[in-house]
Amino acid sequence: MFRLFWCLLLTALPIVFLLINADPNILKSFPVLIIVLIMPVFFVAAVKTLQYLNQNYGRIMAHQREQDKRLGLEDEETVMAAPQTA
Repeated sequence: MFRLFWCLLLTALPIVFLLINADPNILKSFPVLIIVLIMPVFFVAAVKTLQYLNQNYGRIMAHQREQDKRLGLEDEETVMAAPQTA
């Protein structure tokens, strides 16, 4: 529904401006006005996405870091314990 709203808005407003013979400067400033209106929506979406990722994948990432530490320590121990042939 949200996409449909923006689709209709972005399509209808320039057509309405042309039908009422509006000043061409209004048509020139229309993209700037739309960007100013959309930027808060994008900002909120980005913040919500980061919150969602942290909430749902935060434990997985902590577990992965712990596993990487274990693997890193195991790799160092195996390198030190391996006999060197020279």
